Amino acid sequence: MGESTGLGAGAVIAIAAAAFILGGLGGCVFGVVTSPSGNNSTTGSTVTVTRFAQTQAPQSSAAAPRPTGPQTTIASDGTYVVGTDILPGVYRTAGPVSTGRNCYYKRLASFDSSDIIDNEGAKGPQVVEILASDAAFSTSNCQPWQRVS
Repeated sequence: MGESTGLGAGAVIAIAAAAFILGGLGGCVFGVVTSPSGNNSTTGSTVTVTRFAQTQAPQSSAAAPRPTGPQTTIASDGTYVVGTDILPGVYRTAGPVSTGRNCYYKRLASFDSSDIIDNEGAKGPQVVEILASDAAFSTSNCQPWQRVS
């Protein structure tokens, strides 16, 4: 574990300090074993450096918590449940994220993506009224939708 170095107390302290710094602050234990006379400045001083494995808290793979309650901004592509994910109301978007492609939305009467109440695809700004009776709202390739009323 340790070796006799034949170094004086000042050198032993300097070596211990360097080992501490190089070893990192996370889990190092140092000890100076003195000579039988208790005088650690003799040539029989020993430095023992033990480094413990550093552990980190496990990384969570869970997604960040969603905001509580229905939102008034639809920030990205997806299908949103009316009254749970988003509030009903009139929403506006500046148009498509990608040029050359349409910003597309659909209002849904149920959670079946083919049960469409209304839909639109356009290369410019759009406005849609999402009713409280709509089950869901689906959007793709649109800039964020913001509730305006």
